[in-house]
Amino acid sequence: MTITEISAGDCASLRYPDPAIEILDPSFLPYRLFNASVECLGSGLRWAEGPVWFGDGRYLLCSDIPNNRIVRWDETTGGLSVFRQPSNHSNGLTRDRQGRLIACEHLTRRVTRTEYDGSITVLADGFDGKRLNSPNDAVCKSDGSIWFSDPAFGISGDWEGDKAEAELPQAVYRVDGQSGNLTRVIAGPVATRFLAGFGAEVLRVDPSDWHEPALEPEVLLGKRCTRLELRDDRDRRTFERLLSGADVLVHGYRRRGLDGLGLDADARQRIRPGLIDVSLDAYGHSGPWADRRGFDSLVQFATGIAAAGMERTSSSTPVSLPVQALDHATGYLVAAEVVGAIRRAADDGRTERARLSLARTARLLVDHRGTPAVEPLRPVDDADVAVAVERTPWGPARRLWPPVRLGSAEMAWPSPATTLGSSAPEWSA
Repeated sequence: MTITEISAGDCASLRYPDPAIEILDPSFLPYRLFNASVECLGSGLRWAEGPVWFGDGRYLLCSDIPNNRIVRWDETTGGLSVFRQPSNHSNGLTRDRQGRLIACEHLTRRVTRTEYDGSITVLADGFDGKRLNSPNDAVCKSDGSIWFSDPAFGISGDWEGDKAEAELPQAVYRVDGQSGNLTRVIAGPVATRFLAGFGAEVLRVDPSDWHEPALEPEVLLGKRCTRLELRDDRDRRTFERLLSGADVLVHGYRRRGLDGLGLDADARQRIRPGLIDVSLDAYGHSGPWADRRGFDSLVQFATGIAAAGMERTSSSTPVSLPVQALDHATGYLVAAEVVGAIRRAADDGRTERARLSLARTARLLVDHRGTPAVEPLRPVDDADVAVAVERTPWGPARRLWPPVRLGSAEMAWPSPATTLGSSAPEWSA
């Protein structure tokens, strides 16, 4: 399929007012320009959608979805050309507050941003550990947040993506323009669950609009959970009060995330001298990918683990390690670092900060490859499950036995799993 280059004047109306413009309500008349007409900017597109205007460059982009490309119409020449191909069957296009292209991609089931240097940043491709359906339309609000719809059009057949089963209900999602600095990974909750199992009082703090129902029963064991908006002055003071009484802070903000809130490392130490400060993110705290969002599966793709899985299983697609292996491994490394820092602080009063990432854990795994187990794991049976029944907001449950013990100390949690935002923002003692 070729694109015919047509100047705007070639298919504009030759008469004014343009008969193609029909006024159904007389109240519209004051807003009509007498010599404005409907113009055909180009042809050869199978299905055009998602137009976005780049006034600073004097060009228009739109998605030609089945042809798997984004096309560009140039105002200065009237020509139509290919802007990006393949486009991952992009649909809706828009611009963010910094003028960068935002694209909803059906094939990859994600929302992306094109940076000034042409690189692609993934803004969203899943929710609650499940893949999005096929992001369709997007808009950027004045506060910088990106809102997008997620119907199932792109996975209902092979016309505008790959046919697949939906993992999530159709919904509208929001990528926060301010707290978007948060990189949500399971590693932090795994670490603090471990610490709670050995007697630590853990208070988890989330923003008011954060929900992860698929993970709450698993990672909130033994914790209390509250909600605060750190951009709100009152909540900010509450957080600083909580921080002043904490021994350890584990946070999953990307590089400079807390800095932008006026809570950089020095400020945190002023609020709580001697604070053990542990941060973790997806791709590390330095280098060109330091500010990228990411989670377990994406990091496995980026570090070659999924490619190794594809080769080993003779699959035609990348194969990730199961059970969010990077998240859980990094979580236990975070917990180990906290325990070590507490011991060293007790010995000589040292103040420590630690920075961990999923990418560094991936590197450790890649550099220390083991021999794959030949025998399959046996099925779970009653011997793997604790006898005690846990009373949770989701009903009674029995858990798998804890995975570790420290000497003679066994993991035991003082309270069952709870829901986010179920506790007041205060320490219990």
